Amino acid sequence: MPQKKAETMAVAHRLLCIHLGTPPDRFLWQWADKDRGFHRDGWMTPKEFAEKYVTIPLGDYVCVVHDPRETSPTGRTFTVEYLGNVVDAPPVTYLNIEVDLLKRLAMQTVMDGEPVWFGCDVDQMMANDQGVWDARLFDLESVYDTKFDLSKAERLSHHETFMTHAMLFTGVDVVDDAPRRWRVENSWGDKKADQGFHTMNDSWFAEYVFEIAVRRDRLPEDLQARLDDPPIVLPAWDPMGALAAGSGGGLKPVRQAGSRCRGPRGAKVSVSDRPDPALALRPKAGVRTAARRPCRVRPQPRWAARPRGDRLDLGAIRGRSPAG
Repeated sequence: MPQKKAETMAVAHRLLCIHLGTPPDRFLWQWADKDRGFHRDGWMTPKEFAEKYVTIPLGDYVCVVHDPRETSPTGRTFTVEYLGNVVDAPPVTYLNIEVDLLKRLAMQTVMDGEPVWFGCDVDQMMANDQGVWDARLFDLESVYDTKFDLSKAERLSHHETFMTHAMLFTGVDVVDDAPRRWRVENSWGDKKADQGFHTMNDSWFAEYVFEIAVRRDRLPEDLQARLDDPPIVLPAWDPMGALAAGSGGGLKPVRQAGSRCRGPRGAKVSVSDRPDPALALRPKAGVRTAARRPCRVRPQPRWAARPRGDRLDLGAIRGRSPAG
């Protein structure tokens, strides 16, 4: 079997090289900075580039998930059969925790000036052009005269929901020490939403966010100890392996960043745009920083839909999303 696998992989590699080209073992690294200054660092291998420019301590990060199915106990680690796709790499594992802790870990990380990578079911209850996610965005029950009342656990069990996309939390709107809305940086270009930044209501987080990557030392000590337990192996078709299987791995590098300000009426909003949290400024409200985008807060942002009860009123969204 190993010999047959090696032969098949050699054929696959040859086919890809014919159509896409042979992967280079080194490249010429040159770039223009934001002031249009030109720089050249010469020829480098991928490992040389990583050692010099990738300063994120990836080994400090772990993946935590919210899987509420009865078959997935909290405080246990999991992996998915055949999930790994890197030779000799350690297995991709997840620690299952409660959703409230998942939110708090993400909130505290963003408020400390660091963006948070997360995996979610992106197409559910989404208005893409406006850049809005809300768990009750569309009143489908009135349209179809039926109930859509499967729980998150039931939807997972029936494969009605699973992780389909990964993005970054770069801001959080906090009221009374609890998250209300999340600022999301997507990778679909700057023509949608607020120049590529979306607004997620906290109700959507609870239903459709499944995984985040955080530093290990942010977890409670008892959960840190559980990270080293042998993982429960889920079958290859389990929905908790959908994102990693489709995008090439569980833990993704997150971009270091940081700035924080305090908004009106006691609300705290953090926007993570600096390259290094160790250098993060802690400005007063309204103070511009060296960040790529200034930290600004509006009591009722024009880019967010106005709430109507516990729902969002899409009719209240302005026709064009303003910059900033």
